[in-house]
Amino acid sequence: PTVYTNQVAYQQEEIFVRIENNIGTQCYSTDSFLFDVFDSALPNDVTYRLCDNADDGDDMNGFVEFDLSTISAQVIDPQSTAQFNISYHANQADAIANASPLPLLYTNSIANSEQVVVRMENIDNTNCYTTALIDLIVDPLPNVTPIVELRQCDDDADGLTLFNLTEANDLISTNGANEVFTYYLTQTEAQGGAVVDQIANVNAYQNPVPLAGVVFARIESDQGCWRTAQIDLIVGATQIPAGFQLSYNACDDVSIDGDNTNGIASFDFIDATAQIEALFPVGQNITISYYTSITDALSETNSIPDISDHRNDLSPNVQNIVVRVDSDDVNACLGLGEHIALTVDPLPTENTITDFVLCSDTNEAQFDLMSKDNEVIGTHAGGMIVSYHRSLSDALANNNALVSPFTNESINQTIYVRAQFDDNANGIGDVGECLSTDMSFQLQVIPNPVIFSPDAIRICSDQIDTVYDLTIRESQISGGDGTIVLDYYETQLDLDNDNPIPDISNYTSTSLNNTIIVEATGTNGCTSTTTLELNTILYALTDLMPNILEECEIDNDGFDEFDLTRRENQILNGLNPADFVFSYYVMETDAIAGNANTIDDPGAYINSIALTETIFVRIDPISNECFQIAPLTLQVNQVPEILIEDEYVICLDRDDNVLVPENITFLPNPPIDTQLNETEYSFEWYLGDVSSDNLLIGENASTLIPIVPGDYTVIATNLLTGCTIPASTTVIGSYPPESISVEVITPAFSENNAININVEGIGDYEYSLDDGLWQDSSVFENILGGEHTVYVRDTLNCGQVFSIFIVIDYPKFVTPNGDGYNDTWNIKGIKNQPNAKIYIFDRYGKLLKQLNSASNGWDGTFNGEMMPSSDYWFTVEFIDPIDDVMKIFKAHFALKR
Repeated sequence: PTVYTNQVAYQQEEIFVRIENNIGTQCYSTDSFLFDVFDSALPNDVTYRLCDNADDGDDMNGFVEFDLSTISAQVIDPQSTAQFNISYHANQADAIANASPLPLLYTNSIANSEQVVVRMENIDNTNCYTTALIDLIVDPLPNVTPIVELRQCDDDADGLTLFNLTEANDLISTNGANEVFTYYLTQTEAQGGAVVDQIANVNAYQNPVPLAGVVFARIESDQGCWRTAQIDLIVGATQIPAGFQLSYNACDDVSIDGDNTNGIASFDFIDATAQIEALFPVGQNITISYYTSITDALSETNSIPDISDHRNDLSPNVQNIVVRVDSDDVNACLGLGEHIALTVDPLPTENTITDFVLCSDTNEAQFDLMSKDNEVIGTHAGGMIVSYHRSLSDALANNNALVSPFTNESINQTIYVRAQFDDNANGIGDVGECLSTDMSFQLQVIPNPVIFSPDAIRICSDQIDTVYDLTIRESQISGGDGTIVLDYYETQLDLDNDNPIPDISNYTSTSLNNTIIVEATGTNGCTSTTTLELNTILYALTDLMPNILEECEIDNDGFDEFDLTRRENQILNGLNPADFVFSYYVMETDAIAGNANTIDDPGAYINSIALTETIFVRIDPISNECFQIAPLTLQVNQVPEILIEDEYVICLDRDDNVLVPENITFLPNPPIDTQLNETEYSFEWYLGDVSSDNLLIGENASTLIPIVPGDYTVIATNLLTGCTIPASTTVIGSYPPESISVEVITPAFSENNAININVEGIGDYEYSLDDGLWQDSSVFENILGGEHTVYVRDTLNCGQVFSIFIVIDYPKFVTPNGDGYNDTWNIKGIKNQPNAKIYIFDRYGKLLKQLNSASNGWDGTFNGEMMPSSDYWFTVEFIDPIDDVMKIFKAHFALKR
């Protein structure tokens, strides 16, 4: 057919042609040709828009970099991008010629907009191409003010208020009507532009922190180009809370007007500024001013110039102050109101105080200034603190307040009173509590008669009731002044009631120590008092007939050493030794005189008259002078000395039965023998301290055979004189060993062979090895091989046992030179092991000798030839006695010639 449709899409087909002669159809020829079908390129025109940016340093010049590759799919759509190539050209001619293609990252060469040509061609046949137009458009960014402020007054004092953020739109952009504004908490969120990050309540947004806040606006054009701007939120807080009120009190004063009763005073309320500032959040700038009227505050005229020294001249007693607060950050913000009250408090009333007159022994007297408090306080019902001062300046400054009782410093002295209200009743003059220093009075002193303190009248007596003549001290009291009249009183109550003692020459004191009050009256009516002490001193209730003081002596010369103080307790008769001093005299006259002829050492006095002597004891009370004398008889009795040993030993078995010692003990054995005659002495034996609980019942002989260890004391008493002779000794119990066993505690052939000896017994023991020195330790070390004997005894040698043991070891050398020492070599300690085998080798391993454990050993020869000096090796097969196991031991020894 003339029109043919290919059978397979996009694939070459071969078409065959037959050409024949129309006349003679047999005349023909055949040929063929190929044809193929390609898609035509159908590119789309594209408008490519980008927002201006600052990639080239200027986001307002209309030039940006376009990434042309991003629109290739849009150009080709809906054809296959795999079938076509895309290139961009500056004009149509270049596109047709496929010349000078533009880079895919292309910056427009004409500001704001430019048209380029895209060439789209079939990959399989580049002649199949078509062109289209690409419009590159640079959209401008919104023109904005980067930072703007919204200022607003707070309706209270917290610095937080609601802002209409849209009020910032016109401040940010002049084209706001054609732009879309959204608001965000951060710059990052504004740049992201996410709906979820947008501030929702833009018409009533509260700043998050007092006085300030920052939000960010995103301004977007109709083409989606955007910028951000910062909105600073500034709050002016000036409204003073209605309930805020400051009160200041000042005491009426005499400053300027000289009148402290007119209700006018100076006020310092400079701290009000800080308190008002503290009402508002920190960080804003405000101006605070003060006025005496609302009118002046509104017009900002006649402000109080110095709030640290303001006088309420126009409003006595009470004045209200108007406070004005202006925001320096938000000019329209203003706070106003009467928030300060000034109150003038009255001073204490100036009362009349009478002068204070006292009699005195000198020009001085003790004045109880506090007795004037009632005159100072007068009819005032509230609390008041009163103090007294030497000067007006001290009273004003509250310095150097005088303490009662106060001693005047001149005969006529003015005292200045400081009276201060104590409104809070805390007993302290606090700031703001009003005071007065207008009151004063005089201290006046007139002289008392001059008298003197008399000596006490002291009488020693056997009874308490004692008669005194009180007049014997009159001249001493009055100093010989006959114009002075003396009266005597038993008590202060009698003095106060003018009830004197009637018979002062025969006054009976009914107590040991009595104080009489003596009042002296002078011609001016002033009186002085003193006291007269009456001391009745009772003789101490001592025992003045002490028992004979006896001493038992041994040397029988009639003289012995006496401790005279041994009778002091008897003499004291239960009185406190600390209250008396004892002196001892040979002569009674010296004792009565209390002179220095005392016995020098009463604790070690040797009688001066053989056998019997009387000395004299003077007992002086420390508290008084009433001494007593007691005769003391000394008597010497003669006794012998008991000669017993300091220590004895008894040998005991484990049941504490006494044993006969096997050896000569290191301490003597009982009996304990006093060597005294039983017809002349009686005996008491004690086990332990000398007490009835420790007396050995039935043991009253001159000797004692103890059966238990301990400390023993014997007291021998002379049946005629009663002299006792004590003697003490210690009996030590010692337990001989019952049996022992020896334990070899190191393996055979050890470098340090050691044994431990186990003792059956409960005593303290000593140990000896092979008749060597005795030692406390049960362990012996560095024991040579072979048979040994160990001995054990108790430390006081009551008994001894021994044991034989064997240590397996080998000699470290052999010297076969015929001198009788170390001439042969064999293993020590295994003679009782006939099955033991011993092999000796030279250093090359050649067997030289096999020994029997019971033989004399190797003599250092091989086949009759003497072996040279060298090291030789051996092997021994033996049974280890520690565990009864057959063992093999190898080592070497030295042969020395």
